[in-house]
Amino acid sequence: MKKYIIGTLVVAVMFVGVVSLIPRGVVKAGDPTTNSDTGVAAGQSTHDQESAATEKNQQSLIGSQPIPSPIAYSLERQNLINKLKVEAKQGLVGYVALIGPQGQLVAYYTVQGKVSSLNSMLTTSQQIQCPDVYGNSESCVTVDSPDLDGSYGANPSGIFFFTTSGQYIEWSGSYLYSDQPLNYTTQPLLTEAEPAAK
Repeated sequence: MKKYIIGTLVVAVMFVGVVSLIPRGVVKAGDPTTNSDTGVAAGQSTHDQESAATEKNQQSLIGSQPIPSPIAYSLERQNLINKLKVEAKQGLVGYVALIGPQGQLVAYYTVQGKVSSLNSMLTTSQQIQCPDVYGNSESCVTVDSPDLDGSYGANPSGIFFFTTSGQYIEWSGSYLYSDQPLNYTTQPLLTEAEPAAK
């Protein structure tokens, strides 16, 4: 008799445990408590209801307007290819206009090639050091690398370039660059000085 009672209790506990594992909001097909328009089960939270409605709507849109695959031609990739070709031209001459904070033309230069970021580096800006002689990767840390001049730290945001006369210039404002001459109706605030007499 005791074995029978114990066995019954074990079965009851297992049943309760299984029922508790059933996720809330899961309904069977044809459940009368399910909204046929949205697929939302009665008693679900507003978050679950909105998620279900959003998913149903997105599935419908994907069905009626599928993503084209494969894409045969990418204008974005072609732009990047053309940009690389322009920048790779030896002897390229560029034109850059430096724009002030109020939109005024500050200066206009003919430059060698293109403009570059002040934070461009010839070597990596970081390096991985592993002090553990046994090569334990958990002891490895990332540290800043010194620049080739032996100093540390980032440069100010901006660009630099060389004019066709060899002048080095840095600029931290807005600018406009082109590989073709630019025409302006206003005169720049700054003009390139004549080289000092030797």
